Amino acid sequence: IMFCTKQGVIKKTPVEAFSRPRAGGINAITINEGDQLLEARLTNGNYEVFLATRSGNAIRFNESTVRSMGRSAAGVR
Repeated sequence: IMFCTKQGVIKKTPVEAFSRPRAGGINAITINEGDQLLEARLTNGNYEVFLATRSGNAIRFNESTVRSMGRSAAGVR
């Protein structure tokens, strides 16, 4: 699962990390104050990711360049 926040934080977590949910739920990503989750997508590990802003800035990268992280990790910018 690939997560993306408004501040440009990206996180990739294997689906297996969510295989044992608890009654109170589980944390999928740690989001910093003032940030918000934009999208969470199920991927196969080989997609090209393209992120763009309203002001015209954009970045494209292969999903394989982002390493997998645990559920409680915040991600990378």
